[in-house]
Amino acid sequence: MPFTVNDLQDLTRILIERPEWLSEVRRIVLTNELLAMPSLIQELAEIQQRAEVEQAEFRKRVEAELAELRRYVDKRFAELVEAHQRAEVEQAEFRKRVEAELAELRRYVDMRFAELAEAQQRVEAELAELRRYVDMRFAELAEAQQRVEAELAELRRYVDMRFAELAEAQQRIGIELAELRRRTDERFAQLAESQLRIQEQLIGIKDELADVRGRQLELDYRIKAVAFFGGWLRKPAVVEVSDIWDRLEAHLDEIEMRRLTAVDLIVRGQLPKKRGEAEVWLAVEVSNVVDLSDVERAVERAALLRRAGLLAIPVVGGKRLTRGAAASVAERRVVLSKGGELVGWDEVLDRILGAS
Repeated sequence: MPFTVNDLQDLTRILIERPEWLSEVRRIVLTNELLAMPSLIQELAEIQQRAEVEQAEFRKRVEAELAELRRYVDKRFAELVEAHQRAEVEQAEFRKRVEAELAELRRYVDMRFAELAEAQQRVEAELAELRRYVDMRFAELAEAQQRVEAELAELRRYVDMRFAELAEAQQRIGIELAELRRRTDERFAQLAESQLRIQEQLIGIKDELADVRGRQLELDYRIKAVAFFGGWLRKPAVVEVSDIWDRLEAHLDEIEMRRLTAVDLIVRGQLPKKRGEAEVWLAVEVSNVVDLSDVERAVERAALLRRAGLLAIPVVGGKRLTRGAAASVAERRVVLSKGGELVGWDEVLDRILGAS
């Protein structure tokens, strides 16, 4: 029985009166790919929104850390001026070096931000191109649908043939959707690669910030040796290796001298009267996060000082310890400087004095 215009009008009227049937009609006429297209577009929008939120949060965190770093450096420079009034020439030279390093750090961070901004622009451009491509495909699908409807109205006497043509049109749409999916997968792969590069750049920035904090902590120990060690030694003072070079060179070979000159800090002081007023030397390794290698270096360099005839104690200083470092400090009898305290001082000192 042929499908007439009246039948089409009746079908239209029924769908208007019973809108809940529209979803079933769409399921029959349209392919699963077409039905899934709105959710795919929504997923793309959510991914872009999450990327923008993560970018904004990262920018805030970096700006907050940079602001905290500037306040911290300014405060330490003020303390340096007050503590070293008699060394104005040396202090001015040191300030120039620190300011140059901070300027270089700021330039490096600015460069990284510029690279991140450029990467974000590339991602946004690719997403815009994807949106234009999807819109173009939807326009083509709409045009094809109009052609199918016109052909159905014109060739109503050949219902079987029209269904065959409709099947062919759906097959073409399926091929186009497969191509769109392939290109979308390629775009997502490029986006993932770009995000990986951004993460690697962020890790580099964090490592550099940690290195700056470590150098700043070492500077604190050098400037405020009395504050860190004055509760355990009388008149503690920082000693440069060059000041005792001849004494060390008489007992150590060239390789041992190179190892000792790499020590972060050497502090000299006297024990209290109740401890015999002996002169004690501290081989200090400073790091923001003390690890196993810091402990090993402190032990090695204290041993070199003892070989040169000095009563030396290994010390590590930092804000945090790794698990391996915490176990090694107790095992190797190393003093830990943390939070204004010298943990393990009495035990290590008794061992050193007993060995001497």
